[in-house]
This record gives sequence, C-alpha cells and structure tokens, in this order.
Amino acid sequence: PLSSAAPSAPVTAQESPALPAAPTPQQVETLTVEVPVLNGTLADVDATLRAVGLQLGPVDRVDAPASAETVIAQQIASVVRVAPGSAIGVAVASGYNTVPAVGGMTVSSATLALQGAGFVVAPVPSDAPAGAVVIDSTPAVGSSARVGTAVVLRVSGGPTPEPSATPAP
Repeated sequence: PLSSAAPSAPVTAQESPALPAAPTPQQVETLTVEVPVLNGTLADVDATLRAVGLQLGPVDRVDAPASAETVIAQQIASVVRVAPGSAIGVAVASGYNTVPAVGGMTVSSATLALQGAGFVVAPVPSDAPAGAVVIDSTPAVGSSARVGTAVVLRVSGGPTPEPSATPAP
C-alpha cells in the first residue's frame, strides 16, 4: 500500500550561485597601492606614505652612521603592492653609533673607518710621523657615541716594525 501523504512538489535542479570572476591585473592594481621608496626624515616618510594611501607602521631606532630620525630601512620593499591603508614599518637612525676598533691601523685607515661610522676625527698632532699607527681612541672602542662626535686618536711614534726573522741555530 502506498502512503497517503500529500503529494510532494516536483524536484527541480537548483542552480548554484555564480562564482565571481578572478580579478584582472588592472583590477588588482586599483585594489592595491605600490609601496614607495622611503628615505629622508621620519616626517618626510610619514607624508610620503599618507600621500599614496598608506600609513606609518612600527618604527625601530637603531645605531647607524646616519643622523637621528633618518630612515635607513623599510619593512616592505618598494614596488611591492599592498592593500590601501596598510602600515609600513621603518628603521630610523638613533643618532648614535658604536666606535669601531681602529687600534693597529694607520691614521689614514683609522680616519676612513671612523668617518664611515659617522664620526669626525680630531686632528692628529702635526709631529706624528708618517705611517704612525693608532694605539687607541677616545671615546673608547665599542662605546656608543653620538654621530658626528670628534674621536681623538692616540698614535705611536711611528710605524709598527716588521718582526725580524730569527736566524736558525
């Protein structure tokens, strides 16, 4: 015997909702912003980011041979595309750097190393012989000093002599 239930509605195939089409490259460009090259002061970088619809993210201060608050690195490389409003982190110079080890160098080599680290070299006494070797510096090697600080070199009386060969017995 058949059931006396009410007749059921005819079964029809349900249409699945259409999936959105993948965005075209042109549409992706309008949905993202290209990260610009970031350089200059922190204020300059903040203005640059805001001008393209991005914002300044975390700021790390690090010792480097650049003036304080100068941007020296960015978290996301330039030309990468990101969503509008994204925060871009940067590293800025703290205004301090570590005094490099210059002992044993000639005055000219030590001067180049110190200038590369952002320091100024105080004049070496004019009576220092050519080829004089640096013994130490003030501020001391490894100490943190403000970029632009004058470093005083203490030099030997002349070049370090070459060790002589010991005659064989």
